[in-house]
Parts: sequence; C-alpha cells; structure tokens
Amino acid sequence: MRLKGKTVLCDAGGGGQVQGYNSDSIFISGRMPDNLKAAGLRLQDIDTILISHFHPDHIFGLLRGDTDTPAFPNAEIIVAAAEYKFWTDPSQTSRLPPWRQGLARRIQSLLPGWKNVLPVEGEDEVVPGIRFVSVPGHTPGHTAFHLSSGQEQLMISGDTAYVPAFCLRHPEWHGAYDQDGPAAEVSRRKLLDRIVADQMLICGSHFPWAGFGRLVRDGAHYALDMLPA
Repeated sequence: MRLKGKTVLCDAGGGGQVQGYNSDSIFISGRMPDNLKAAGLRLQDIDTILISHFHPDHIFGLLRGDTDTPAFPNAEIIVAAAEYKFWTDPSQTSRLPPWRQGLARRIQSLLPGWKNVLPVEGEDEVVPGIRFVSVPGHTPGHTAFHLSSGQEQLMISGDTAYVPAFCLRHPEWHGAYDQDGPAAEVSRRKLLDRIVADQMLICGSHFPWAGFGRLVRDGAHYALDMLPA
C-alpha cells in the first residue's frame, strides 16, 4: 500500500524458505520480489513492514535468500510487543512443540540485533490509516490489520481464519497450527463478528485468489463471498 508518501507491506512472505524449514508444507513462497517488481517496486522501496506473527511463511521473506541478511534495507518492521517478547525470549522456547523450537531459536539469533524492529503495545494507529487489532491464539501476539479510508474499511485478518473452508464453516474447530486453540477460537469469532457487523471487506493470508471478499453470518457459521480478481 502507498500511504501519504510511504510504501507499506503487510507481512513479508516465506522468502522461498518454507519448504526448507518444513518439507511437508504445501505453501509456495519466494515470489514476493518478483511480485513487487511487477508492481513497479524494489525491495529498497519498502518503508514499513507490518508483521502479523512470527511464523516462517510470514517472516522469512524478511531475509535475503536462505541467508540471515535483511532483504528490505530501508524498512521499519512493526510487530505487536506480545509477539516479539514471546519469540525472542529463550525461556519460552520449551513451551513450543519440537517442530517450532528451531524457528524460535532462529528468531532469537536474529531479531534482537536488528535496530529497525519496533514492537508496539495496544491497538493504536501504527501508520496513517492502519491500526493493529489483537487476535491472540494462533500465536501469543497474533495481529490483524484494520485499514480505513473515509467510509471504506478492510480487515487483513492474517491467520485468524487461515483455512476458510473450515475456519469459517466451523469456527469452533482448532487447527494444528494454532498455538492456543481455545484462544484462537475466541479471537476468530470476535474478529469475524466485527467484520460482519461493520460490513468490512476481509483479506486473509491464505484465502483463495484474489484474496478479498465479504463475510455474512450463516446461522452459527460464516460464509465468504470472494470478490472477482
């Protein structure tokens, strides 16, 4: 997004490293640089990156290739303080399943030394027109992004409903990737109800192309009407 002369990116993708981290992953990553180029942007043109949470498919794109070199040399990285504190605290690593502990150790070896990372508290506006919305459960500091311009609103829901086919139809189901399933369910229902009530557009990290749609209540469940590409 371009906001008042600043170019803002929401999450950084997986940087082509997700399969290397988890060979069973179905996610394809590493296309961010080419997609930015197609939009007329270079990595150095990004001023701000908002991070929803510290899972590899959302942050490994901060790194250049499979190195530890920052990919976005001019970007300030903004993340919820709760997320930053959890993943950078070595005493918390044992709370994670074994297959997540390597991720925590890599984060701990890198991010505390980066001077361009800004952890923020609360749900204030982090850049003009965008507020953080706390939706813990998927991770301790998982965050959605609320965008507003005039009467128009968009909620970028991150991984609050990361598989729409079951998270919307069965919001009570707890996914294996949710660190705290019951908390994720509470956050999911609260956020989805807000989106429906305020008639916002929704964009989810793993929604089908083109990624944007409108939610409606369907009894105790939700239905997603995707917008055309």
